[in-house]
Amino acid sequence: MKKLILISGILALSSSLYSVTSSAQEGFSSPQKSAAESTTQGFNGAGTSNFHSVRHALDSRDDSHVTLKGKITEAIGGERYSFQDETGDIVIEIEHDEWHGLNVTPDTTLVIRGEIDREWESVKVDVDHISIAP
Repeated sequence: MKKLILISGILALSSSLYSVTSSAQEGFSSPQKSAAESTTQGFNGAGTSNFHSVRHALDSRDDSHVTLKGKITEAIGGERYSFQDETGDIVIEIEHDEWHGLNVTPDTTLVIRGEIDREWESVKVDVDHISIAP
């Protein structure tokens, strides 16, 4: 019985250490930080891909759904980042649980899906899904 309790304790401790270690590696890495190689999960192949431009997103109505392809150029603070494609820049907000283990740099081309959040003087995209562009 003591061995069973000891083994259960060790397993619980090791799984909590794994989750702390893996969550510390995901998210945006500036060029000054070393980026661990990341792999995406799921299907990678041919399919339909309809991307909107940042310019289109900036002109879209509140709560419109957009899919953008581009790069995160900098971390603004908190969960906010500057996202850029060939038509311009827009602020995006990515909650911690949306990273799903990805680790990206300013050189990583991404596909993001989300909703436009239009405020009085600003427009941002609340990101629902992020992935590395194929």
